Amino acid sequence: VFPALGETGVALLKSKLNAALTDCSNKPAEHDWRVDTLRRALQDVASGEGNVDGYIALVPADARKQPGIAADIGRRLLNAGRATEALVALENGAPKKRGSYLNDDLYHPGYEGAWSDWEDAYLDALDATGQTERTQQIRWAAFEERLSVGRLRAYLKALPDFDDIDEEERALSQALGFKSFSSALHFFVEWPAPAQAAQLVLKRQTEID
Repeated sequence: VFPALGETGVALLKSKLNAALTDCSNKPAEHDWRVDTLRRALQDVASGEGNVDGYIALVPADARKQPGIAADIGRRLLNAGRATEALVALENGAPKKRGSYLNDDLYHPGYEGAWSDWEDAYLDALDATGQTERTQQIRWAAFEERLSVGRLRAYLKALPDFDDIDEEERALSQALGFKSFSSALHFFVEWPAPAQAAQLVLKRQTEID
C-alpha cells in the first residue's frame, strides 16, 4: 500500500496506529490482543520504510530475549550493515537449555530445528565481524553433536584447498560411531556417502529397529 498512500498517507496511517496503541496502553493492565495487532501493523510500516530502529523499538524488551525474535532482529541489523549490533542482539536472545547457558561462550550448538534461524543469523554475524575461527568451531560442534549436514558443508567450504578433503574423511569416519544409528544413517544418505551407509548397516546391524 505504500505507493498508493504516498508519504502523506503513510504518515497519517502511522499517526492513527500510534494513537490507537496509546489508547490501548492507557487502559487497565491486562493482555489486549489489539495491542499486539497494532504493534505488528506499526512494525510492518517500519519495515516498509526500511526503519530498522523503529521496528526494534516496537519489540518489548522481554520478547527480545526469545531466540526466534532475536534472530529476526539480528537478521534485520545484518541486512542494514550493522553486524556488531546484530551480534549483541543475538547473544541477548541466545537459546538456553535447562535454564542456563551451556558454556562460557553463551551458546553451544544443538538446536537443528527450533533455533536454526537463530544459529544461521548468529553464524552470519560472527562472520561479518571477522570471527571466522569461532564460526568454524560452532559449525564443527554442530556436526559433532547432531551430524548437521548443512553446518559440515559450510565448515568444509571455508577451509583452505585440500584441507577440506582430510576433514571430510575425518567427519565421515566420526559419523560411523555416532551415538544414534538412525541419525548416522540419515546423515550418510543426505551427504551422500553410500559406502559409509553400507558400512554402518553391516557394522551396527544389531541397533537397527
